[in-house]
Amino acid sequence: MDEVTVPIIDADRVNGALTFKLVIDAGSDETAKKISAELPVLRSATIAAGLEFARLNASALRAVDAQQLDRDLTAALKAAEPGLARVLIVEVEARTA
Repeated sequence: MDEVTVPIIDADRVNGALTFKLVIDAGSDETAKKISAELPVLRSATIAAGLEFARLNASALRAVDAQQLDRDLTAALKAAEPGLARVLIVEVEARTA
C-alpha cells in the first residue's frame, strides 16, 4: 500500500504529521485477489484508523507506539476484509508541522 500521512492534532491545532507505510499479509492467494479488488476500501479503513491513532496516541515530540498502531490497523483492516492475515508496518514516523 502507498504511504499514508495523517495530521497529528492537539488542542485543535495541527502539531505534526504521522506517516507510515504498511504491507498487507493476505494469507492466501484467494484473499490476495479479493484485497486487490478492495484496495480503495482498505485504504479508507487505513486512513480512518491512522487518524484515530494520531488523535489519541501520537505526538510529534515522542516516539510512535508502533505496536499499538499495528494492533489498531490490523483490527480496522480485518473488519473491512476478514480474510487477511495481518498488517505489517514497514516504516513509521511522527514529525512536527
